[in-house]
Amino acid sequence: MERERERERLEREKERDRERERDRGDRRAGRWEGASSRRPNSPPPYRRGYDGPGRRHEDAHDEGGIPPLVSKFVASLPAPQAFDGPVFRTDDLLTLFKNVSLPSRSPPPSRMRSRSPPRGGRPPPDYGPYQGPGDRGPNRRGSPGCLLGLRSMSRLSLQDVRVKTLAATRPTTPRDISGTITLTKEEDSICTLLDEFANHLRGSGEEYKGVECRIAGGWVRDKLLGIPSNDIDIALADIMGTAFAQKLQAYMVSRDLEDKSSGRSGTIATIARNPEQSKHLETARMNVLGHEVDFVNLRSETYAEDSRIPEIRIGTPLEDALRRDITINALFYNIHTRSVEDLTERGLPDLRQGIARTPLAPIQTFQDDPLRVLRCIRFSSRFGFEIAEETGNAMQQQSIQDALVRKIKRERVGEEFLKMLKGKSPLLSITTIERYGIYDTVFGVPPDIIDKTTGSQRPQSTGIHAASILCSFLDLVSTPLPTPHPELLKQTREDHGLRQRLIFGAALTPWKDMTYPYKKGHLPVVEHIVKEGLKIGGQTHFIPAVPRLFAAHKRASNPSLDKFDGPSQRASIGLLLRDGDVHNPRTGTHWSASLLFSMVQDLADLIDDQNTLNDVQAQRVVETYNVFVDRILELDLVKSIEEPPKLNGKEIGAVLGIKPGKEIGIYMDHVIRWQLEHPGESVDVCKTWLKELQQSLANGGSGAATPPAKRARV
Repeated sequence: MERERERERLEREKERDRERERDRGDRRAGRWEGASSRRPNSPPPYRRGYDGPGRRHEDAHDEGGIPPLVSKFVASLPAPQAFDGPVFRTDDLLTLFKNVSLPSRSPPPSRMRSRSPPRGGRPPPDYGPYQGPGDRGPNRRGSPGCLLGLRSMSRLSLQDVRVKTLAATRPTTPRDISGTITLTKEEDSICTLLDEFANHLRGSGEEYKGVECRIAGGWVRDKLLGIPSNDIDIALADIMGTAFAQKLQAYMVSRDLEDKSSGRSGTIATIARNPEQSKHLETARMNVLGHEVDFVNLRSETYAEDSRIPEIRIGTPLEDALRRDITINALFYNIHTRSVEDLTERGLPDLRQGIARTPLAPIQTFQDDPLRVLRCIRFSSRFGFEIAEETGNAMQQQSIQDALVRKIKRERVGEEFLKMLKGKSPLLSITTIERYGIYDTVFGVPPDIIDKTTGSQRPQSTGIHAASILCSFLDLVSTPLPTPHPELLKQTREDHGLRQRLIFGAALTPWKDMTYPYKKGHLPVVEHIVKEGLKIGGQTHFIPAVPRLFAAHKRASNPSLDKFDGPSQRASIGLLLRDGDVHNPRTGTHWSASLLFSMVQDLADLIDDQNTLNDVQAQRVVETYNVFVDRILELDLVKSIEEPPKLNGKEIGAVLGIKPGKEIGIYMDHVIRWQLEHPGESVDVCKTWLKELQQSLANGGSGAATPPAKRARV
């Protein structure tokens, strides 16, 4: 042992001698920077492997000059991430630091306010990925270091949010399309029957020699994509649909086929010609072996300049294919040869490549029927296809947009947009509408209304960003945005109509500040767009639910708990939730959806000219709503939202001895507030309190509560 120590000591002496020699060489070569700043008699500087006499430091440097423990620590760190935020100037950072409020220290446990458990023994909710008010989405650290870190100082790019949300929600379809169709047993039976009947008909007379049956349009497209379809439309050559159906009915009766499938086969219904609904020829609908089948003849169309109602004549299969909106809808399935016919020669390639393209020149196609612009957008969004460049360029032509306004009734525009909302990716549809410059054409307000409006229209991009933020929340897309409370998303998963109304409302954000004169008052412009601009007000509660989303935002914006301080926080919050604009199942509004929409609008209000959001402000907005929802659950208010008043109008009148009138309504407001303040109390206790309230008011008192400015929903 002593020999080893002596050997180490000699090695250290030799090392010091070598260092002195290197220093002398540096002085001679002019590389020496002066004497060491180390004070006399101070410990020697740290040297590789040295930790005092006879010992090697446990963190001694390796041959690369890095201590092993440091190397181990660096190796354990996660891989470095590319910085995706902007480069900040010093004054930008100082300004941001001034605006950041650091979280205060938590008080000692002895001084912390204890929260009573929720009523009814309800267990704490399982928040899943959300972990309470401190949850900040991808940045869930609530420390000052997080608030002052570069990530929190960055601005959130809404373009990034939109791209990620579209990528996560964009429909996908197979590309390995063989060009052949596999029929189900029922489809094979129908095709066999129609083939046999067509052969029978061709042999019955010279006028039927050219009769052929083809399945047209969407059924062929969907079957090639592997999507089940029951929408069987038969395109007939050389015979009208009604005549064919009548003869088919007689043929089925003669062969005792009318009783198959519960006796419904053979029934014919005639769909009258209705050009405004794109029914340009009379169609015969017949139940064939248990399936509804439409029969219509092949046709060619010629359009007048100022009308989308064409002149119709019987056409060839090619003419019928070329008149359709896009190539993937122009495919036929020949029942006799059992093969797919792509007469445009673009349908199958476009289906494989995921392209929406018009069969003819797009300018001609859209001028003939401008509604095809919206149909092209709807189908491209439905399948996640790209719109061909020449088709998209034609959509942006002012002449096409003018024709869409001039030739198409607003009901038809509304129907197409409603189908987009019900589709797989409404955000993609809305984004495509904005991309090709027809946002104002679809949602726009007529000049006679816009000239009378008050307020200003926001940029169209505001609607796209609001819809992107909303859809990222609804579809749980991982974005830089914070995570909303799961209770805000629960109802939208159960009610698809509610989801559609929220997305529709988000798309109308550019007009949310605008009103127009109506009779003796003013109405929101968004109400005019839904009710008159798109004519879809009566369907699935779009009127009044969509305008009420914006009214609810005005009441529920920034629901900080400080706003509800008072004698009873439970009553104040409960009255907000019972407000008819915030929650009313009869009109399609739900408190959670109203709060979610209000949060999206608060975030949209923060959008700057560069289409970005301040990270800290966005976190603050979402956290405010999350804390508010937590408080709603803690107070067990959800079941109180739709709870009927303890006393109805007649009972109030009987207790107080007053006649029906405004006074009953005032006392009804007091009853609702009282029952929110006193959950679980009996009707008798309420009656006693009501009499005391009446006496107090008679004596000049203010009562136990002040009625709200707007009547709560009862």
